[in-house]
Formats: sequence, C-alpha cells, structure tokens
Amino acid sequence: KPHLGYYPAQLEAYKELLKTLCDHYDIPIQCPRDDDGKYLTKEYNPAIKKTYKGIVCHFNLTKKKIDCAGLELGKIVDEISHPHWIGTWQD
Repeated sequence: KPHLGYYPAQLEAYKELLKTLCDHYDIPIQCPRDDDGKYLTKEYNPAIKKTYKGIVCHFNLTKKKIDCAGLELGKIVDEISHPHWIGTWQD
C-alpha cells in the first residue's frame, strides 16, 4: 500500500534517537549496503549471524518482517554520519 511519508519533525527526532543510541552503545553509524554503496532492503547475513555492527531494519534480519514503508534508512545514516548534512532531508 502507498505510504504517506513522515513529518520532518519525525525524521529529525528519529535521527537524534539513532545518534544517541549509537553513541551510548558504541554502535557504528552505518547500515548494510551492497558493493555499490546502495542500502540493502533484504536479509543481510552478517546481521542475521549477529556479527554486523551498525543499524539494521527488520527486513535485514528476516523475510518474515517488513519495516515502515518509505523510511530511507540509508539516507538517514548518511545524514547523521555527516553532521553538515543534518536538517537537509529532501524528498
């Protein structure tokens, strides 16, 4: 089904939450990507085997789950890992 998106305030709050959790738990601000650097929206074996250090979504762990449609985790990770990009969310 079509997803209506997120309010800018929701995305900014999510980015702040991710930054806080990653900082507190010493989690690298990265997400599963293919060899071309594109964010993976499917199962990712290192995450499944619990050897991956970074931010994952449910679909990176199992085919039985989906995540919020339209949440561009790869873009969010790029923005929070490059502070000069903060607040530049564009559709």
